[in-house]
Amino acid sequence: MKPKKDQSVLKDNQKTSLLSRVTKKIMFFSLVAILIMLIKEKKDNEIVFYENDVFENRTLTLSEKEIETIEENLKKLGVRTFAKGETEDFILLNALYENENLTEEERKYLTRYHAMIADNPYLNREYVYYVLSNLDIQYKENSSEQEEIVGRFFKDTLTIENYDFEESTTSHEVTHAIHSKYSKYLPNFFKESVTELLRSEYGYESADFLGYAYFPCVPFVKVLCEMVGADPVLKAYTLGDMNILYNEMAKVAGSVEEAKSFLIDFERVSQQRYSSGQPVQMEPEKQEMDTIYEKYAKKVLERDEKENTCHYEFLKYNWNLFTTIFQEKDFEFFYGFSDFDKYELQILENGIARKAYFSSILKETCDPCFDMDFDPEIVTPNQDFEQKVYGKKRG
Repeated sequence: MKPKKDQSVLKDNQKTSLLSRVTKKIMFFSLVAILIMLIKEKKDNEIVFYENDVFENRTLTLSEKEIETIEENLKKLGVRTFAKGETEDFILLNALYENENLTEEERKYLTRYHAMIADNPYLNREYVYYVLSNLDIQYKENSSEQEEIVGRFFKDTLTIENYDFEESTTSHEVTHAIHSKYSKYLPNFFKESVTELLRSEYGYESADFLGYAYFPCVPFVKVLCEMVGADPVLKAYTLGDMNILYNEMAKVAGSVEEAKSFLIDFERVSQQRYSSGQPVQMEPEKQEMDTIYEKYAKKVLERDEKENTCHYEFLKYNWNLFTTIFQEKDFEFFYGFSDFDKYELQILENGIARKAYFSSILKETCDPCFDMDFDPEIVTPNQDFEQKVYGKKRG
């Protein structure tokens, strides 16, 4: 006969056993929760499987026979035979051939974006192939309350909705789509302005466009390019990492914190301008931006003198254009025209700063220092300028 256990010992054992089971359950569910979070984070941050075996990140994984077949497909789209060294970039266009959502006209139109992809070493080709092979472009009326929006790109469905039926809108949204892998981590107006600048250089092959939809935000992006170079701007935009840009700006002048303040103020004043439709009345932000800008301008000028370059003149010109965001006078001039070509012509007549920042093709067509025929002091066209160009003033 076994001796009867002490009741207090039994209770203690029961408590210990219960606590152990509860602890194990808590640990199990905690691990499950952590695993779910990791999977979700992985899913949000990086799509790793796109149901094709063409690229692995940026590396082409096709055989020579498969490449030959794709080359024949691209010829049907009117794409020339690609030369050695261009294979990876042109293979991406095969995604358009495979995409049943696109019309033949849309496929041919989108082939122009191979240069944008080829010039960007930070794009994940696997993701771009996935986007181009599934992209759908729909032309419809805007059913939202935000009537001023003329187009949208929906990443979850890879759908572009074009509300004004303009090619420029499709071009802007396609640029978004190609660079959408990490775009959700970017500040809104920085993202939109870089998108618009890329669209103008690759979609219209224009090195002198200021950005119809996002003027004067596009000149601000050009200011950043003159400060640190276009490559850090493109890298930050493509990888969704603003720290890349902040760190490069801090190397030129000031600190990382000042760089962040500069971009935060830019977002604030841009939001105010586009939400109110009026010139921005934000004096603290203006003063802070002016102060930080002067630091950069001084360093850029010193660098120009040392290296015999001409970044300062372009920096000053584009900064003057950007600061019209704070001005009452003649601000509506830039928004009074719906026709792209007419709008661009008006700006060109004022002595535009012709310079390409991203397009390798455009960079070959002009020497910005040699062709510098603009006045960096010119801020905006005024009514006298308008009378000179059109023979009459606005009513």
